Amino acid sequence: MLKALGASLLLLILVACNNNRYILPVKRSGGSGRYHINIDSIRIPLPPHTLHQYFTFSVTAIDGEDFFIGYNAADVQLDIFNLSRQTFVRRIALTAHHSFTDLDKKDQDKSRSVTDVLMINFDSIFINLGNKRLLLIDTAFNRKLDIELSSFRGHEKGRSYGMPISYSHSFKMTWYASQHSLLMHQVFNDRAQPARRPAFVLLNLVDTSIKSLPLYYSDIFYERKGNMGMLGQINVGEQQQQGHLTYNFAYESNIYQYNERTQYVTVYGGKSSLSRNIVQPMGEITEDAEWRIHFIENPQFFPVLYDAQRHLYYRLHLREINYENGKYFHSVLDKALILMVFNEAFELVNETMLPANTYASYSWFVTSKGLYISPTHRKNENDDASALRFNILNIQL
Repeated sequence: MLKALGASLLLLILVACNNNRYILPVKRSGGSGRYHINIDSIRIPLPPHTLHQYFTFSVTAIDGEDFFIGYNAADVQLDIFNLSRQTFVRRIALTAHHSFTDLDKKDQDKSRSVTDVLMINFDSIFINLGNKRLLLIDTAFNRKLDIELSSFRGHEKGRSYGMPISYSHSFKMTWYASQHSLLMHQVFNDRAQPARRPAFVLLNLVDTSIKSLPLYYSDIFYERKGNMGMLGQINVGEQQQQGHLTYNFAYESNIYQYNERTQYVTVYGGKSSLSRNIVQPMGEITEDAEWRIHFIENPQFFPVLYDAQRHLYYRLHLREINYENGKYFHSVLDKALILMVFNEAFELVNETMLPANTYASYSWFVTSKGLYISPTHRKNENDDASALRFNILNIQL
C-alpha cells in the first residue's frame, strides 16, 4: 500500500525494472479461506419493446426497493425495472426531444447515442447524450436541465479545463450529493504526448460550474505516452463507499482510492494470480487489425464496485488470450472472466474464474442483495431473450 498527496501523486514503486515495477502485490485476507459464494437468480418477463440486456444502465435504491434503468437504443427510450419485485415498471420515450431524433439505433456510434445514464430517484435521471449534452429529467420526461458539455472546455481564472464526459461501462458519472455535483471524466485535446493534467472533474448543477480534482492517470500511462491501444480508460464504478472515491485503470491491476476529507490517494495492489497484470504498450501501427489484436492479447480491468452491506469490493477483469488459435482466431468473446473480491482494506478475499461463455462483462452491479451479473454472453447457449435475467453472487463467511 502506498500513499500520495492528491496534488502530486508521485508513485514511487521500487520493484523490478520491467513493466511489473508499477504493479503492487496484493495482500491476502487472513480469513479468505472461510468465504464462499452463494448464487441466486432473478428473472423479469419482458413486455414488448424492451431488451434482455442493456449496455448503458444505472441502479438505485428508492424506498427500500432496487430499481434498474437501461437505455434501449433500438426504440430510443429508457426502460425501468423493479429488481426487488421482479417487474417491469415503465418506459420513458426520448424521441419527443429534438436531440434524440437522429441517433444510432444499433448503439455502435456512441457520439450518436446515449453514453451514460444515472438515476438518483424518479425525479432526477441524468442522461449523457453522446458526450455532447447532459440532460436532467424525471419519469414524465420533464426536462429540468440541459447542458452543452463542450461549453466547459477552455480557460477560466488562469486554469485550463477539458470537457466533461462519461461512459456507463468505464468512467461512470457519479453523484456527489454533498457538493450537488456530478463526477465526470475530464478530457483534453492532446494530439501528441498526453500532459499530466487532472482527469477528474466535478460539474456543479447549482451554478453549472466545474472544479477539477487532483486525480490523474497513473505514471505508466504518461511514460508510454498513452499508447495503451483500446485499453487506456479510467474506471469509476457507480457503487462507492461514502467519503471515498475508488477508481482504477483498464490497463493495470492496481486500485486507487481518494479520501475526500484528506485529499490523499492510497494505491492498493490488486494483482491477479490468474492473468497478467499490466497491458503491453502498442508499437507503431501499420494496420487497423493491430488494434483488435492488442485488445485481445492483453488483460482488461473493469471498475471496482463497493458492497456496503458486506463491506466488500468487487472487480472483474478479462484475461489475455493469444489471437491465433491454430487455423482460426480468437475474439474478445473467448477471453476468460475473472472475479476478485477484496475487503475494505483491499486484502484479497477471493479470486475465481467465472464459467466460460456465460456472463456479459459489461453488465454487472451491486445492490443490498449482492453482486448482480447478467448471464447474456453472446456464446451462452442458455441465454433467454424473453426475460431480463441476473445471477446474484452473495459472498458469505
